[in-house]
Amino acid sequence: MRILVMSDSHGDRFSASLAIEQQPEAKYVFHLGDGADDIEDLIPFYPDRTFVRVRGNCDFSSQLSASETVSVGGKKIYLTHGYAERVKYGLSLLVCAAREHDAEIAVFGHTHTPQTDYCDGLYLFNPGSLRDGNYGVIDITAKGIICVENKVRYS
Repeated sequence: MRILVMSDSHGDRFSASLAIEQQPEAKYVFHLGDGADDIEDLIPFYPDRTFVRVRGNCDFSSQLSASETVSVGGKKIYLTHGYAERVKYGLSLLVCAAREHDAEIAVFGHTHTPQTDYCDGLYLFNPGSLRDGNYGVIDITAKGIICVENKVRYS
């Protein structure tokens, strides 16, 4: 099962559209805030995909939740923008929040910097800022979980 993960698009709908088009195998699309509404107009064009969005600290009028927990491919995933967990100052609050939700994967944004870590059974993945052309892919297979950082191709 493939998941497309994006964050911090900050109005860059074009890059969001390209990322979705460049990952046709992705059955799930996660947007981790700061531009979560940037993909709202794209959702109807992809009825075969499941979209999950959370709000970021710059999504001022958003009615979206600050975090979500979903199950994909038999794995629990904790989604958050990361500002509430203060990820710019370390990942300990994120790890605690993910563990409270029994998650095996925690995805977050906010720092604009791609990051992949593993902490005692918990995968931590930040795709970086889509505004900078960064997004990520998570593959959940029978052999395990793979988190990969990607760049939007503008050709």
